Amino acid sequence: MAGKKSFCLQVVLCIAAVFSLAACKKVEPEKFSANDFLYFINKNYSEVILTVNMNAIYAKQQEYNFLITWNQTDSFRTNIDPTYQLYVQADGRLADRKRAVSLEIEGNGKEFAVFPDPDSIYIPANSIGYKLDMKLARPPLSDTGVKTLTITLKNNEDFKPEEHAWHKVTYVFGNMVKPTRFYSSIVDKYGEFSPAKMYAVREAVARKDKSFWETDPDVILLNTSLQNLGAKKFRFDPFTMDELYNIMDVTSYLQIPEQKGPVQNAYWALTQKMISLTKELIEERRAANNPILDASGKEISFP
Repeated sequence: MAGKKSFCLQVVLCIAAVFSLAACKKVEPEKFSANDFLYFINKNYSEVILTVNMNAIYAKQQEYNFLITWNQTDSFRTNIDPTYQLYVQADGRLADRKRAVSLEIEGNGKEFAVFPDPDSIYIPANSIGYKLDMKLARPPLSDTGVKTLTITLKNNEDFKPEEHAWHKVTYVFGNMVKPTRFYSSIVDKYGEFSPAKMYAVREAVARKDKSFWETDPDVILLNTSLQNLGAKKFRFDPFTMDELYNIMDVTSYLQIPEQKGPVQNAYWALTQKMISLTKELIEERRAANNPILDASGKEISFP
């Protein structure tokens, strides 16, 4: 009887040991089963880790106007095109191999965009990002049309970016005739902004030859001041829309209208000469039954 009890006890102990070993078995963590995402970061991507503010790192659309003096790169003289920071970020699992990034490029600005070689666009092994910095070549100065460039991350065997809100960015760019960066500081002289007025001022100033402006005492004083500041001087040969924007926007460099004295006086005197020449052009065109009209159909005017 005692032997039978001993045998039963051993069986019970064995069963307990089995359950104990089963309980100690290593439990594997749940495998990641969601999609791996890609998305764009096109603003301040050096701050990605430091911010949770979407507006600080992503913009659905960005605009770049080559005519704005702040954006001018002297591309016609140096052949340097502006570079745009565009970063592709991956979310999900790391991989021990490089993973392709699939892009779709659309828009009437495609021909002006310069991208890295397609074979070089991928997420490297054990990495989560790729710098897809691109360049935009400036359209010819005579081309004042609005260009758009839309870049879309497309689904492939590695990533499903189309499910992410930041998988598409659009750039609007070109030689767009829009208010200058500091137009508010000269609006009391030029009046309400309109592209027609800008074209008229450019045409009126360009009718005077290079020697007329280069010997003008106000231009001489202003160019001397700009040279001393290391800023772009006023040029009139030829007088392009670039140069007109430079004159209108230069108030920031010369601290006009805050600055008092000869430089400020020279700037406003030059402004008045340009406006007077434009008024002459307006009168000539009106007399020829070909008035200069803005988009509303109203003849352009100055205060």
